Amino acid sequence: MTLQSLKERARASVHETLMGESDPEVERTLVSGAVVARDGDHFRIQSGEESEDDLARAARREEGLCDCGGPLSTRGDRARCRSCFREFGV
Repeated sequence: MTLQSLKERARASVHETLMGESDPEVERTLVSGAVVARDGDHFRIQSGEESEDDLARAARREEGLCDCGGPLSTRGDRARCRSCFREFGV
């Protein structure tokens, strides 16, 4: 089998998958470091690098707030909470 015929078969397979009438049956896939599982017509994150709590903490830090809600002071590559004195990397 030549490289050209492999490319043609791959292109035809991709076209059939994308343009076909039926949905591909994918039960689980990897998206940005998280395993996404199919549950009927819906998809849910089965496991991943960041939880909902991790994302909420990161959002608070982006707003300049600590996990405790206190304001952060930034110096160089470190941020320190003015209330509880925890330190974070920036």
